[in-house]
Amino acid sequence: MLGRTGALVAIAAFYLVAFQWPNNLVPVALILTVAAAGLAPLALVGSRWERSGRYAFFAFDMAAISALLAFAPLSGGDDIPQNFVFLSGRSEYYYVVVALSVLTLSPALVLWTGLCAVVGLAGATAWILSGMERVVSFGDLPRSPLREEFMAVVFSPDFLAIPVRVNAGLMIALSTAIAALAVHRARNVVRTHAAVEEKRSRVQQLLGRYVPAQVAQQLVDEGRLAPRSSARPPSCSPTSRASRGSPSA
Repeated sequence: MLGRTGALVAIAAFYLVAFQWPNNLVPVALILTVAAAGLAPLALVGSRWERSGRYAFFAFDMAAISALLAFAPLSGGDDIPQNFVFLSGRSEYYYVVVALSVLTLSPALVLWTGLCAVVGLAGATAWILSGMERVVSFGDLPRSPLREEFMAVVFSPDFLAIPVRVNAGLMIALSTAIAALAVHRARNVVRTHAAVEEKRSRVQQLLGRYVPAQVAQQLVDEGRLAPRSSARPPSCSPTSRASRGSPSA
């Protein structure tokens, strides 16, 4: 939660500096409001609702980003087609939330966050698509388009590249899967280290009953308690026993 708040405050500061006054006041106020609301789940820590609250919290963040794509106007002036939102950097906010989900060290929660991002991006794209009377895409370009032809299609008010949106959703899904795998491996490393430390502690407690604690610690650290194979003492053959029992010449 603290990492999310810090990220949103940084984004608000960027909006405050990068955009003109007073057009930047509304997005900055909204971002700071969402940042403050994000501290509310801290009240659920230790309760039975903590786990479900985390899932709802990340789903809310992804829904807010999707709403920003689908409904937030690109300018406070003239009406700009909403499909131009994909030319901005708003969709990259999905990656920020996915990165924040890694801090929970929960692979399932990371995958859930990525799923919410993919569904939210698809929903925002579908909503924008439903409000367009005509859709222009890369398929409308000739085989070897000239500069003027390419610019005319890409900057058309009706331009919406569905394959690009599909590729963006695929990149979010792959990034999420890789992050979840990294979290899973990190948890295994931590668990293994914790198990080793627990065994060391038990050995030290056991030795502490018979030797001083400092000596026990030294034995464990130097690995002198590692199992070693000892040579089996040679057995005495009947001939050797007889030779020992017979008088010498």
